[in-house]
Amino acid sequence: MMMIDVEAEIREQRKLIDYRTVEYSLEQLKQGLDQEPTITWDKKRQSKFIESLLLGIPIQPITAINNDDNLEIIDGKQRVFTALEFIKNKLILQNLEVLKKLNGFKFSDLVPSRQNELLKTHLRVIEISPQSDRSFWS
Repeated sequence: MMMIDVEAEIREQRKLIDYRTVEYSLEQLKQGLDQEPTITWDKKRQSKFIESLLLGIPIQPITAINNDDNLEIIDGKQRVFTALEFIKNKLILQNLEVLKKLNGFKFSDLVPSRQNELLKTHLRVIEISPQSDRSFWS
């Protein structure tokens, strides 16, 4: 196959993707998501992710489709839903190696100022517009 054929195929198959990069707090995501959480991570991995948030470690961007002001997460579901499950007191931290004193804690066990700080934690979201070709994510 010639390089010209390869380049022609790439140009032909490229999709029109209109997006913007925004930041949402966990509190905003909690209110703006209309998806049923499906978590496949085990409790240890979920706990490690919450530990990362509490330590202020940067988190990879989430990819979502904006459907009439409702976000549909298409990449990063485990991260978002783990954080939301913790905020809803449905996750008890375990096997933490850095913040060991938080093992056994749930969200409501944190001091109110720490709860507020976590709720205000921003996640970067690549928000795909509804007009974009979404066949890639189907």
